[in-house]
Amino acid sequence: MMRRSIEWFLGSVLVYVFVAACAAPGGIGDLVEKATGGLKSMMEGTGAIAGALGSGASNQAPNGGKAETGSGATQGEGANQGSGATQGEGASGGMSIMNPVPEADAAEDGTRIVNLYRTTADGLRAPEAFYFWDKELEVRCYFQLAEDGKERCLPVSSASVGTSYFADSGCSVPVSFVSKGICPSYAVSPTAVASCDSTSTYRYSTYEVGSKTTVVYSKSGDTCTEVNPATLDSLDFYSVTKMDTTMWT
Repeated sequence: MMRRSIEWFLGSVLVYVFVAACAAPGGIGDLVEKATGGLKSMMEGTGAIAGALGSGASNQAPNGGKAETGSGATQGEGANQGSGATQGEGASGGMSIMNPVPEADAAEDGTRIVNLYRTTADGLRAPEAFYFWDKELEVRCYFQLAEDGKERCLPVSSASVGTSYFADSGCSVPVSFVSKGICPSYAVSPTAVASCDSTSTYRYSTYEVGSKTTVVYSKSGDTCTEVNPATLDSLDFYSVTKMDTTMWT
């Protein structure tokens, strides 16, 4: 089959040469010379004909693997849309078969921030999409814009520090709040920062979580009052200490 395809290809080239001879500025000799040179360049491309026909010509896949349906016979290895060819490769000298794409580099760990992995019983080991592990502070983290404007791996926490709850009757010492039963180590507080295009982005401050408190105050306007005891049925409150942003990397 490969031989017949080559014969068909060469025959098509000859027909093109003679049909175009009349229109060639340099006559048939010049046209033949150009066509021959182009054909030679195409043939010298590694695996050019095999790539055009597909590596399934012998129903054998690259690297000795058995092709399922003659891979490449239509759009398999080496074809225009196959994994072994590129549409731009060898544009001036025909198509050529590329080496298999190398495996993607594995995610590399840092000295402090390292990858977290998901594993399965059948041997899968894949890195988490967003989360990492801070070995120094022993907490999961993910990259966000810190309050100093730098992207840092800040702690993953369900505890928040806002402007609603405080530890004192003057509503000046903030506390963190979290759903009942969760024991956080860190808390984060977002601050909206206007950008040049009039949109807002957020920068995050971080806090170390301390002891639980049951005396909490809330602020409404300029008024600071103790929270309704019913609020303590759904939320836990903890004292916090603001952390230096540079503690995170």
